[in-house]
Amino acid sequence: MAIQLADPAGHNGKSDANVQATNNRLLREKFAAGIGAADIADGSIGTAELADNAVTQAKMADNSVGTAEILDDNVTVAKILQGSDGAVLKSASGTTAWSSVGGNGAVLYNTSSDVAWSDAPAADEILRAVGSVPTWMLAPIRVLNQTGTSNDVVSTLSETTLYSFTIPGGTIPANGCVVCTVDGDYLNDTGVNRNLTLKIKLGSTTFYGDLKTAIPASGTRRVVGLQFIFGNRNSVSAQYMKGAFAFTSSSAASVAGIGTLDQAANVVHFGASDQVANEDTATSLLLDVTVQHSASSASLSIRRRYACLTLYTA
Repeated sequence: MAIQLADPAGHNGKSDANVQATNNRLLREKFAAGIGAADIADGSIGTAELADNAVTQAKMADNSVGTAEILDDNVTVAKILQGSDGAVLKSASGTTAWSSVGGNGAVLYNTSSDVAWSDAPAADEILRAVGSVPTWMLAPIRVLNQTGTSNDVVSTLSETTLYSFTIPGGTIPANGCVVCTVDGDYLNDTGVNRNLTLKIKLGSTTFYGDLKTAIPASGTRRVVGLQFIFGNRNSVSAQYMKGAFAFTSSSAASVAGIGTLDQAANVVHFGASDQVANEDTATSLLLDVTVQHSASSASLSIRRRYACLTLYTA
């Protein structure tokens, strides 16, 4: 209720001194009882009246301090409830409050009646929805390793690694797999046919190995491509393996590149049977692709030009 002063206009026959005394008494009584929203409608409570933070959140809960009262910026930051660094202002159950602070990289999302922070991400994780909750997790398809650095196996009779990578333990789930691609080229400029042995190993097991025989001599490098898959069969210690090996002719293509489309098929599909020993992918395992020439010559070479190892978990 607004403060009602005694007869400010007509006095009703009372002297000015009597009217002033009555008004002073009314003001004292009103201040003792408390000043409401109607009493500050003209903005008369200024900075000096707020300096002791006497206007609290509880006194503003009914929004009785409106725009008119703060037009002159008299309500300052010191009078407003402040949140921690990184908190956001939210409305919950009819009141306004500051949220908790999320971890570095966390995201804010709505719940049924509130807001909440997601978990904070770890390295290489992406944000996915688990039900209605945003959750950081490793991507279901991601590159474990890739390289564009050349590796030339030349002038040696020894079995030599063309590509390798150690797969960390627990990376491949019970029904997950890895796909490996190795691309490069081959040169036999020795003047006679040569052989090449290819082996694919995981851990201590050679899952595949074979000899390509009688590769004709040519001064032109042939294009070589290898792709294979290791997959867990409903267990982290039971794998299947299959792949394909492409080995073009040394003939120039009619437009650009090496290898002609009308040449005899030079793509070989291969695999490993269930009788091959299995490895435990719960432990770290070396994936190793090796090659071995049938002679040692500077004119006998197989080069890795690019390799990529991709993980599929779902």
